[in-house]
Formats: sequence, structure tokens, C-alpha cells
Amino acid sequence: MILPDPAEQLLATLTPDPFNQQLRLDDGYRVLLAMLDRQRELGQTRTSVREIHQTLLALDGGSTVGHHDRILHLLQMAADHGEVRLNGGEAHLGDAPQGPGPSHVWIRYANTAGATVEITGADPWPAQSMRPPAEHSWWHCTGCRDGNGMAAMPIDLARKAAADHAADCTALPPLPTTN
Repeated sequence: MILPDPAEQLLATLTPDPFNQQLRLDDGYRVLLAMLDRQRELGQTRTSVREIHQTLLALDGGSTVGHHDRILHLLQMAADHGEVRLNGGEAHLGDAPQGPGPSHVWIRYANTAGATVEITGADPWPAQSMRPPAEHSWWHCTGCRDGNGMAAMPIDLARKAAADHAADCTALPPLPTTN
């Protein structure tokens, strides 16, 4: 028995804007998250804007999510929420924290303009523990979006890189998203 695709099921319940024939940004984001969850279930660890776009075009109503630039914007939102890690045009699904990221953010630094530089891990930091649950960590600037990409690094190196970046970076924090 073939199970229905969750993204396609979700698309069937959503209505695009009558003027531009695209879904609202938050609806497109929900469809993207459903696609990424399905890819994780299938054991895929990487995807790209091109692959997502091609998959959407194959789904009934998938073209309403948008074009390449909009999909990239949705992927950047997913990266900001800890769902994926972006690097060189690819989205890495494997070790990225699952679910909303506050419990996966281990350390935050403020840069010179107010954006945060975050050190995250694949697992939440255990309460009452002086040590992280693993040595695999990543850093990411929410302002300029710089970071160590998909390559995990020991917490000590991530802490130094993030602190150095925060001291030098002048990027503003991201604007809040609206519907």
C-alpha cells in the first residue's frame, strides 16, 4: 500500500491567492516542512531548491508554492527555525535539530548591530549539565547568515568562531515575517 504524500494532502486543503495564484507565505512554509519531513522519513539527508521545485511541480497544486526565489526564502526561514542547515545551495536535513530550535540553541552572542550568533546542537542541552550532550555543534549568524554550514565542529571551536564573528559582524537582525 502506497501512503499519500503529506505535502500533497496539505496542498489539497489550501487556497492560493486569487490575484497571484500563490499560497500565502505561512501556507507555503507548512507545505515545505511537510516535504522535508517526508524526505527525512525516506532517509534523504540533503536536498536543493531545484529538487524541491521539481517535486512541487509533480504534485497536484504544487506550483502554487512559488518559484525558485520563494522556495529559497522558505528554506532560509526553515534554517532560521532550526529545521535545516543551508550550505552552498543545498539544505542538509540529517543532523539539523528537529522542531523549533530554542531547546537546541546552546549559546547566543549578540553581534555589534543586534543580530544573534547562535551555537546549536543536534540534541537539547540537558538541564543541570555543565557539558553538552555531544561534541557536534554548529554556529549561525541570524543577521548575515554566515556560519560553519553542514560541517559539525567541537563546541570549543564553535564557541570561538561564533564569538569572533559576533565581535566583527555588523549585520542587522532579520525582520519579523508577516503573512
